[in-house]
Amino acid sequence: MKRGKDEKDFTYYWEEQEEPDLMEADGLEINEVRNGVTIEVMLPGFRKRDIDVRISGGNSISIDASRKDGAYSFSQSFSVPLDLDNASVTASYSSGILSITISRKKRGRKIKIN
Repeated sequence: MKRGKDEKDFTYYWEEQEEPDLMEADGLEINEVRNGVTIEVMLPGFRKRDIDVRISGGNSISIDASRKDGAYSFSQSFSVPLDLDNASVTASYSSGILSITISRKKRGRKIKIN
């Protein structure tokens, strides 16, 4: 998982938190990009239908995966220091890697006065 020039590592944020082990999970990478956040999670052995991603409160993210046969399970919840737009999320799963992109909420909009 390689960072592009517009990405910022959130490691500094996790180190300041009371529970720094959130970022220490193997196979989990969170980066701030120009317009939001990218998250990559290594989830080998699962199918798309086994994975559930939820975003709540504008910055809380939960990823759960479990196989029906009970052989594997994964659960991780964390918060990012940004206000995210729940309506503008994309996710893909390929070759055992879950990739999620979430845009920031627009901070405001200009209102035309008539």
